[in-house]
Amino acid sequence: MIEFNKKANKIIAAMIILVVFIIIIILSIIYFNSRSTINEQTGTDRTSPEEINVNKSVVECGVANEYFVVKDIVSKYYKYSGDLDIKADNIEVYRQAINEEEMKKYKEEEAKERREIANEMLYSMLNSTYIKEFDIKKDDLKKKFSIGNNEEIIIRKMYKIESSENVSTFLVNGIIIENENNKIEKYNIAVSLDMFHNTFSIFPEEYLKKYDYDDVNVGESIDITIDSIESNNYNGFEYKTFIDDSEIAKEYFNNYRYNMIYDVSYAYNMLDKEYREKRFGSLDGYKAYIQENYDEIVKCIISKYQVTEEDNQKEYICIDDYGNYYIFIQNNMSNYELQLDTYTIESKSFLNKYTNGDDQTKSGINVEKFFEALNRKDYQYIYNHLAESFKNNYFDSEERLKEYIQKNLFVYSKVDYKDYKKEGNVNIFKVKILNNEDSQEEKEMTIMIQLKEDNNFIMSFSIE
Repeated sequence: MIEFNKKANKIIAAMIILVVFIIIIILSIIYFNSRSTINEQTGTDRTSPEEINVNKSVVECGVANEYFVVKDIVSKYYKYSGDLDIKADNIEVYRQAINEEEMKKYKEEEAKERREIANEMLYSMLNSTYIKEFDIKKDDLKKKFSIGNNEEIIIRKMYKIESSENVSTFLVNGIIIENENNKIEKYNIAVSLDMFHNTFSIFPEEYLKKYDYDDVNVGESIDITIDSIESNNYNGFEYKTFIDDSEIAKEYFNNYRYNMIYDVSYAYNMLDKEYREKRFGSLDGYKAYIQENYDEIVKCIISKYQVTEEDNQKEYICIDDYGNYYIFIQNNMSNYELQLDTYTIESKSFLNKYTNGDDQTKSGINVEKFFEALNRKDYQYIYNHLAESFKNNYFDSEERLKEYIQKNLFVYSKVDYKDYKKEGNVNIFKVKILNNEDSQEEKEMTIMIQLKEDNNFIMSFSIE
């Protein structure tokens, strides 16, 4: 009997230990689940910024990875906004139809499906606080957010604030381009990224306007507190760990080109202040330049690019298919200075190359400047660098030089160096000039360069 009681006591003790162990496991699971539960909150029930060192000050978005994630989200948001009211006439159907009536039916079905998808996706992107505060219903989206079919989303400014330890909010403004209607529409939007869960949510413009977040400046303090963002299967994003320089160069180039086409005043202000005043003098001078080169601006694309770095500052040097330069001097991803040539104000990389070069290298750089100015139709720059005796003999005015160039040289030229020699202090280049618009056409020219102090030069060239 005693032996039986001992065994029973051992069994009871073992069961008690087992129960306690199970309770501990259950409590641990509940605790850790409560810590990892994805729960979006905006309000007073949150960890104070002081406890987790959250910086509420507005800063420029300086990281390329974040910039392109946000741009992709903004592009999708406005794509779905455009699809909310998409018509059958705007649909391309790749199914074969027996007749016109059947094709019309296919297009209507496709348009309806696109509208339904857009409605679902757009609602899933919106921030839950915005939905509650503005009483947003799915049925209201078409009336509230529908825009025309957009072709391009251009970012002008992107700012960043920390909303919590894992969430950052990006305030973005720019233009939506409708190529079909040849018009633009300005936009303001905020995108919050939960970097821990790879989820996002969006605050539309009316929310930003209500709280005066639609026009902010670096250094301002803004309190948009979001602890985390709940996943709804439609609001995830992929964070690229590597952004190629070619993607950044293309982004800068396209942003500037579209602003040249649709908003000349804004494009003028994108240029470095010292550069634009020295090169164009005023907005009117810049407008005249755009008008003269408009056909090429509309069609141009990047043909090549180069990235240099001086004093921890990157320069993205883009050349379009007409041989024109675009030099983006990067301060951070969303802040850069822009110049349109290498000669009006010499950048650090070009100045370094020139200073360290021998006479042939320096003279060759000046020949490149001549052709660069030629392609930019900067006749004043060329005229100012002609030797006085050459001017007096052939071109008594800038207008005479312009007439000669337009009559005897190509609109856009590429240069191929054939021979170099030096006679006294004169550097002589024989070059072949290729028509950039017709590779079969070419001319030959002899160019004489004399180097002067302070990186200056004078020149002359053979006359036909």
